[in-house]
Amino acid sequence: VSGFYNYQDNIQYKPLFQYDLLEDFQAISIKGTKYRKSDETFIFLFHAKREHFIQQLLIITVNLNGDSSIFLDSQGYFQISSVYFDHDNLLTYQWKKEDPAQCSINHYKLGNGKTPTQVIRSYSFHRDNDGLVCKINIPINSMDNTMKVKFSPFHVEEEELNQIWGHEITTLLIDASHGTFSHFYVVIEKGDHLTILDQYQNVRTKGYNRQFQRFSFDTNIYNLDNLWPNRFFIAFQSKTNCIRIYDKIDWRLRYTLPFLHFPVINIKWNQQQSSFIVMDKCRRFHIIELLDGAIVNASF
Repeated sequence: VSGFYNYQDNIQYKPLFQYDLLEDFQAISIKGTKYRKSDETFIFLFHAKREHFIQQLLIITVNLNGDSSIFLDSQGYFQISSVYFDHDNLLTYQWKKEDPAQCSINHYKLGNGKTPTQVIRSYSFHRDNDGLVCKINIPINSMDNTMKVKFSPFHVEEEELNQIWGHEITTLLIDASHGTFSHFYVVIEKGDHLTILDQYQNVRTKGYNRQFQRFSFDTNIYNLDNLWPNRFFIAFQSKTNCIRIYDKIDWRLRYTLPFLHFPVINIKWNQQQSSFIVMDKCRRFHIIELLDGAIVNASF
């Protein structure tokens, strides 16, 4: 694996990003990247494909001091998808080809080159019989990486959900599940911000300071930072290709912006310049801003 460097500015780091993998894979596809500033570590997330459509999770961490490590999950799966991915933690959802209904959630603690990536916990559940609720509590302090994760079945009596999660979250979960085909839900809480995602990474409920908004349409946040905004919550409605902007205080819909028709894989709001930074499927970047009522797109 090579080529993850800026040739003009960081030519001295080129040797750090060159690897020869001993495993024989049919293909390797990159699924995510992070840069952890606290210890100058690059994190690369891959899916390594073998015969018979089997995939393995491959994580490479590279520290600019010269340390690096490779983690290859010993288990092979038919499907792997990321549930949550930040600079220190990764949660994945996967199942095997032999029994697609028997699923699991794996929690990985991401290494830094010297410290290897480790599997903290694996939680197995039956997609149809059990369902799943996964609650992630993220510390407010960015220097604190002790994220807490809790699991429970979802397809149980409401009274049992109340005992596990309390009345408020149980009510939000039941409401979020109406009209969806999701088998599990992820509750993410950080300070006064609360979000409920379905298994397809659509935001079903968003809350701030115990005021909640239920979304009946498919929406994706693309970027975790969009989940705890300073003022406005930005939702990209994929079916209608528009951006909906809500005031997080009272959840009033403030703006609906028609969007350009190209496939989007990432959106980030640039508050300083009042514009959107968008990445398309060809990994080209676009800057979207509103000038005199018209949307202007600058690509590079």
